[in-house]
Amino acid sequence: MDIIHQVWTTGKSKLIPEFQYHDKHIEAWWELYVYKLTNGEVVMVIKDITKNKKLEESQEELHEMLKVINKIMRHDISNDLSIISMSLEVFEENSDKKYLELSQKSVKRCLKKINEMRNLEQTISNQYELKPYNLHDVVTEVSRNHLVKISMNGSCVVMADEGLFSVVDNIITNAVNHGAATHIETTVKLNDTNVCSMRIADNGSGIPPSIKEHIFKEGFKYGEKGNTGLGLYIAKTIMSRYGSISAEDNSPSGAVFILTFSKHH
Repeated sequence: MDIIHQVWTTGKSKLIPEFQYHDKHIEAWWELYVYKLTNGEVVMVIKDITKNKKLEESQEELHEMLKVINKIMRHDISNDLSIISMSLEVFEENSDKKYLELSQKSVKRCLKKINEMRNLEQTISNQYELKPYNLHDVVTEVSRNHLVKISMNGSCVVMADEGLFSVVDNIITNAVNHGAATHIETTVKLNDTNVCSMRIADNGSGIPPSIKEHIFKEGFKYGEKGNTGLGLYIAKTIMSRYGSISAEDNSPSGAVFILTFSKHH
């Protein structure tokens, strides 16, 4: 190692606070201290700091996920409050109980979202433990929040957390609000390697080619109203915990979002 040669040549001791070592068998973090003895021999003291390093990385991940939870709360509840406000305004004008019921549903959804995020916060604070979720049940639950027609095909059980509900809800919300979709179709498949994926397809206007590579970025804005891509950024961040998310075109129109879940034994 160069450091040993440097110490042997200069006689000056050297401290490397973090040194990453990895081969095909192990990956470790070490603290290295190299010094020269009076007889000319060079000594290297190695302190294993892998456990501390992993704890530090875990705390950073926890901090990032807590930031995401905060964004989910502000984003999703803000959407529901807009629905409540609009519904009550329409109700005042024509006294149609349908809009009063819609606002009541949104209030309940806000309360449910707060509870879900509280559970998610507890989950990620407890060593990132995931638990089994039936995708058919997840879509059924989320569909109660929407008036759009949602059809479901297939199901499988995946390892996830409460954030999965927010992922599916945000995809459907985007399809309706930004793509004017009138029908959503979910298809769940288990491939030959036992990996589960869910395809969420809509018949809306689709995703313009010019923005496809940007839709999952935080703070991305598009359209006259400057709608942000925070919902999809949240979806990608959550899915990174237990899989991945991608988007493609639907035929003849609309968009398709594919959720792929990591294989768990």
